[in-house]
Amino acid sequence: MEPRDAAIPPAAETPLWADPPQIATVPTQSLAGHAPAEPNPAPKAEAFPRPAVPPTALPTAAPASPVATDVPVCAAGVVTTRSGTHPGFGRLVFDWQRPVTATLQEAPGGAWLTFAGAACLPSVDRLALPRNLRAIRADRSGDRLWLEAAPGARPRLFRLQGRVVVDVTDP
Repeated sequence: MEPRDAAIPPAAETPLWADPPQIATVPTQSLAGHAPAEPNPAPKAEAFPRPAVPPTALPTAAPASPVATDVPVCAAGVVTTRSGTHPGFGRLVFDWQRPVTATLQEAPGGAWLTFAGAACLPSVDRLALPRNLRAIRADRSGDRLWLEAAPGARPRLFRLQGRVVVDVTDP
């Protein structure tokens, strides 16, 4: 069987980029014999009203707060962090590989744990909290953690075999 040239119809005269045809709306009579229906008004080009405030005027970041999560976190091996729940208290242990001075300052609802000379903070995002701590958050200063304690619980700081330890006693 020999190949044959198939007849291909010529392309349409209207180019592909031409405007689409306009469709006219013709009033029709309803089936119940009432007056013809009014044609639908043409939709407005702007279906949704513009906001009163332009988007550029909206805030781009959350308001400043004393607690943040965008502070430098120590690289693996600089500090090992662990936690535990014991009868009468919960415990946090920070095992630093370099000398660090730690202080604890109690405040309503918890305490600030400051690590002077650390230059970074321990990673606490995957740390299991003891039962008497509600949260641990990093401060924007990058050298202290906020320990949010359960109502009535009291934190206590000390060193144990070179480690920084915080016990939070039960209420």
